[in-house]
Amino acid sequence: MMRLAAALSILPLIAIPVSIEPISPILLAAALSAVLLGLGVARRSLAWLSAGALPATANYALALWWSAAPMGLGAAIVFALSLSSVVNLVAGDARFGAARVAPEARTLLLRHWLAHGVATTFIAALALIVAMLVAPGLPPLLRPVLAGAGALLVLLAALPTSDAADERD
Repeated sequence: MMRLAAALSILPLIAIPVSIEPISPILLAAALSAVLLGLGVARRSLAWLSAGALPATANYALALWWSAAPMGLGAAIVFALSLSSVVNLVAGDARFGAARVAPEARTLLLRHWLAHGVATTFIAALALIVAMLVAPGLPPLLRPVLAGAGALLVLLAALPTSDAADERD
């Protein structure tokens, strides 16, 4: 079930680039992501899901760059939430696998994921606001670099943090 949820959270990263810039490289990368995600769900494989998330994330950034799409808060929030949920679901699946988890522990985990998603979204929105203030003063060739730096910042914010329990083991 966790793998299916992870695959579903990646779907916006596949669909949005196709709607932004439906050109052959974007369509090819979207198809590759969809096939890898399908294999991940069918085979119950974390590795295939992760492999499907990589081209989807890169495709999202490329579509925005190739279309010269304006920076938008909605796109930043979708990116942050999708990325955060993918990372959290994959990390949770790797940690618990098929083990039975008590409802109380599941509730705490979901609260942690929700807080993490909100924090990642806040960082994405903040990075977007900074980019909107800084970008007009930059030469056009440096704007994709700024966008890439912002995406990297959001990616770093989305990475799961270690728990105190993990550090004691």
